Amino acid sequence: MFSMIINTILDIIFVAVCDFGIQGAAFATVLSQTLVSILCFTYIRKNISFLLFGREDMKFEWKLLKLTISYSLISALHQSSLYIGKLLVQGAVNLMGTDMITAYTATTRIEGFANSFGDSGAEAISIFVAQNTGNENRKRAKQGFYTGLIILVCLGIGLSLIMYFFAKTTIEFMMNNANNKIMINGIEYMKTIAILYVLCFIGSSFVGWYRGSGKVNIPVIGTILHISIRVILSYLFIQQFGLKTIAFATGIGWVSVVTFQYIIFYRSKK
Repeated sequence: MFSMIINTILDIIFVAVCDFGIQGAAFATVLSQTLVSILCFTYIRKNISFLLFGREDMKFEWKLLKLTISYSLISALHQSSLYIGKLLVQGAVNLMGTDMITAYTATTRIEGFANSFGDSGAEAISIFVAQNTGNENRKRAKQGFYTGLIILVCLGIGLSLIMYFFAKTTIEFMMNNANNKIMINGIEYMKTIAILYVLCFIGSSFVGWYRGSGKVNIPVIGTILHISIRVILSYLFIQQFGLKTIAFATGIGWVSVVTFQYIIFYRSKK
């Protein structure tokens, strides 16, 4: 979250104030990530130094290497499919002209900030579930998942309300001197997607559960399902209904993914 805030501030400074263009956005991303990395390393070294490792900790194990490669490849597929899908959706938006592109860019920035809470929650659930699953304490792992799910649902509802009622304010903050068409498209998108945004956080909770329990293929299947629905519906209906088509397509994708995740979770309990 801190990285997102710094990135946004630097974007405004480098792009809006200094007029560095696309290079300014790139510099902002690199600098914010570098700063956060340094701060995290400094904190770990000072407060939880036992997490650091030395030469004596480096031991080679084929079994562990194979498991790591397996999980890494699946996680890489998960992330790559996610961003390939985003590029395809961006392609649909690009067909609609500059105003639509500008509105979509502003709203995705706001979404990125909101999503940082869901992503962080998924990571926290994943770590907790993995630790307790490895310790063969499945009951505590599930308790942690349910607690994390409740927290993320509350966060999702809160962020949905903010995104809905402050859509105009947040877009004006992201886009100085935006014309009326940009504002209308941006507000329509924000208010539409805010209605179903809590489903995104429920999905993040399940992603944390499946990653932590070693079923890393489930989030990949869910992401491919979501992206497929989002891309297909976006290209089919964006000409008729504009930018809110992307929001509806995203929401329908979330409904499908959460349903799929819950069915797998329910069956695994039997």
